[in-house]
Amino acid sequence: MNIFNSDGWFSRFFGTLGDIIIVNILFILCSIPIVTMGASMSAMYFTLLKKQRTGENGGVVKLFFKGFKDNFKQSTISWLLFLLISFILTLDFNLFCKGGPQENKLMYYTSVVLMILTCFIAIYLFPVISAFKNTLKNLLLQSIYLAAKNFIFTIVIMVLYTLPAYVLLSSTQVFMVGIFVFIVCGFGLIAYVSSFMFLKAFTPYLDEVTKKYTDDDPASWMHSDDQTSESDEDNPESTKVTKKLIVDNSYHGRQ
Repeated sequence: MNIFNSDGWFSRFFGTLGDIIIVNILFILCSIPIVTMGASMSAMYFTLLKKQRTGENGGVVKLFFKGFKDNFKQSTISWLLFLLISFILTLDFNLFCKGGPQENKLMYYTSVVLMILTCFIAIYLFPVISAFKNTLKNLLLQSIYLAAKNFIFTIVIMVLYTLPAYVLLSSTQVFMVGIFVFIVCGFGLIAYVSSFMFLKAFTPYLDEVTKKYTDDDPASWMHSDDQTSESDEDNPESTKVTKKLIVDNSYHGRQ
């Protein structure tokens, strides 16, 4: 077997690595205003989850900006709410961490628990926004449900996001090297690894999607190969194609 063949592991590996680097750079550039970081994160997951589903390389720029545009409103609102909640809880940390009455300790530990729960939900919220189309309220409920149901994945992904920060602060030399790695591919690599777990968690609520994909139509992977048959139209239980992924409506009916 020729390892340099377009279907060989060598080409697939470096094709995937190239996609991760491009997505990482786009994520950093689009996150510079800070307020757009939520939309950038959703766009990053939109692109990487698509790659996981289809196995295709290339075309990441068009996909990224499509995900950024389509998810901008919900992602930005979610991000601003996350920043607000984090700011309030941080004030609580500073207010109650100095000890004192028993009530202060109780409030401090309550704030810690709330911050952890907020991070658990935020970990799922932006990938969920990138994968499903629904109201923000239902997407939030879905994120809570998935975070609780896939608790092991939630812990692993939390570690993936927090451990690098701990390592970066271990020494000045490590910090400088780590910053370089994150600028090149760090955020994209963490999101890529996380996407395997997210896709496994999302799969029960997603219908089959086509493997077809072209650079001329970045959204082609979201549509069925054929139009909905008459039998499907007559079946109220059939799933519908959204602008993102195919969603199992029975799941949202349980919300």
